[in-house]
Amino acid sequence: MLGLREAGSKYNTKCVESVAYINEIVIVEKTVLKRKRYFVALGILLLLWGSPAVNAELKLGYVNAARLLEQAPQAGEATQQLKKEFAPREESIIASQVEAEGLEKEMRRNADVMTEARRRKLEREIVASKRDLRRVQDEFREDLNFRRNEELAKLQQLVKEIIEAVGEDDGYDLILFEGIAFANQRIDLTDKILERLKTEMKDD
Repeated sequence: MLGLREAGSKYNTKCVESVAYINEIVIVEKTVLKRKRYFVALGILLLLWGSPAVNAELKLGYVNAARLLEQAPQAGEATQQLKKEFAPREESIIASQVEAEGLEKEMRRNADVMTEARRRKLEREIVASKRDLRRVQDEFREDLNFRRNEELAKLQQLVKEIIEAVGEDDGYDLILFEGIAFANQRIDLTDKILERLKTEMKDD
């Protein structure tokens, strides 16, 4: 039977997608949704910009969504929490992979000298082992994705609240959060929002 480390390496090549989500907590919007939000924001901006009276007093801000959600301390905390939460199940899956590969190895090595009864029994065990492994892998991916989305939603809500607070406290007319091709550094509020997130983390 293969060792855990060797089997774990083989398992990673087949099932790495099941744990890839916990490497980082970064928002991934669909292209259509991004474009829609971009044009909505652009439309609002053009409406506001169209009036000379408003233009003279318009205060704009911009937040880099990807950088914010990647560097926020809450994102790192959520990543570690998910790793810890799902580590036992991942280890169990690796152990099941070891068992399945061990059965297949036995079949290849001893098929010619096995009795018919033993060969049929081993074949059934291999089929059942692979079926169970696929099931637990699917459940693992679904549960991990669900929890990841939960943590991401909490972070997005916190970011939204902090952006709104900064907008109100500093008198911004419009703060753009995503879907922007270019923004002058002068109106980039990402660092300010990150500092608020760090403060929020310390307070908790």
